[in-house]
Amino acid sequence: VLENSLILRQRYRSVYNLNENLPATTQQGLEDQAFRFTGITGEHQARLSTFPLQDFEIFGQSSLVYRFDTLLYRRVFDSRSNDEPDGTPVYRDEYFDWDPDYVSNHDATANLRAQLWRATQSLSLTATLPPVEQEFSGRAEANTGPLRTIVSTGVRRPEDEDWIWNPLVLDQRYQPNPNLTLAERLVYEIEEEEITSSVTNLRLWFLTLGLTARTTNSFRFVGAPNGWEERDDRDFRPTNAKVSVEYDTETPPLWKNRIGSSAVIRSTLDMDLLRYTESVFDIRFEYLARVYRFMDLRFASVTRNDQPYRYIPQLSDELGLARRNIVQDLLDSFNFFDTRARETSFFNVQQLEIGVVHYLDDWTLSIDYSGRPELETTPGGIQQFKWSSRLELALVWRPIPELQREILFEDGELVFEE
Repeated sequence: VLENSLILRQRYRSVYNLNENLPATTQQGLEDQAFRFTGITGEHQARLSTFPLQDFEIFGQSSLVYRFDTLLYRRVFDSRSNDEPDGTPVYRDEYFDWDPDYVSNHDATANLRAQLWRATQSLSLTATLPPVEQEFSGRAEANTGPLRTIVSTGVRRPEDEDWIWNPLVLDQRYQPNPNLTLAERLVYEIEEEEITSSVTNLRLWFLTLGLTARTTNSFRFVGAPNGWEERDDRDFRPTNAKVSVEYDTETPPLWKNRIGSSAVIRSTLDMDLLRYTESVFDIRFEYLARVYRFMDLRFASVTRNDQPYRYIPQLSDELGLARRNIVQDLLDSFNFFDTRARETSFFNVQQLEIGVVHYLDDWTLSIDYSGRPELETTPGGIQQFKWSSRLELALVWRPIPELQREILFEDGELVFEE
């Protein structure tokens, strides 16, 4: 199979209606940008494919592929006539040359595919040819029931340098059923003869556990103002742990399918195992309720905790900080009868949204509220958080939606819009 494509592209940009008060250098800069954007290119893309084993049922999808993509011609901006700042643009024509600037892809690939164990097993070998940077790469994929394994590596030769091995990458995924998935990605640096990274993820229904390990230096906490100090002890060690909960629930419809509701919880604990103070705990909650042809209600919130390490006694003791109880801290964040308890809790609301849509006979009334904390500096030079809120009311006539009235209240200002 031979595929050939000739592609001609033309781009044009012009500058007009410039402000007369703009400095001449600014105007000339804008014009130069337009001149550089304007141009013509002619490209050729060729792809030759053959299937030498198509007579064998097991290897019928195996193929040999040759690809050659080139830039045949381009017209680009060169300069202004007579090198004058306000001179007319001068363009130059460039034609194909045996150079990486004109050859974007030049490679040959052998794909061996076998239909075994009710799945496709594959082995691919690719040779990237001159004038592109030379490289030989391979990729093998095995599918055996619930287990999929992919191994890939390669060797390349940068210009005027010796051959260099690419990392050996091993990807494995085990999924015996839709509710259980175990995945591992291991990267081995052949040149350095060491494992550089390992990423493991385990998903059980709505719970996901992740662990990342890398070859790197550790850190030591030295206190303010320097914080963490990097040690010279490069080794393969755990660097990050993550726990995520994603749970969606929907109540059965009530009152002849007229009433329905759903809730979504997204919670992620991202622990930095090298610098504990860089850890984050996020909780996202959203609730939706709908009464048919009467009202829609939406509530959403985002809560963040920047000090989850304080709930782990060993980490708190290592940093010389007081231990905290996560359950008590979470309850204090919702204690609306004790302002002091809410302020001292490490769980802080980052964003709050409430939306109500009320359906009338010919009108629709919408009420939207959003709020978030913003850091501001007082006249005395003290930085403190202030709750910034926005309330918007909109009344829309349903036969003609363009006929509407909006009232916006934000930062103590009331604005009427039509």
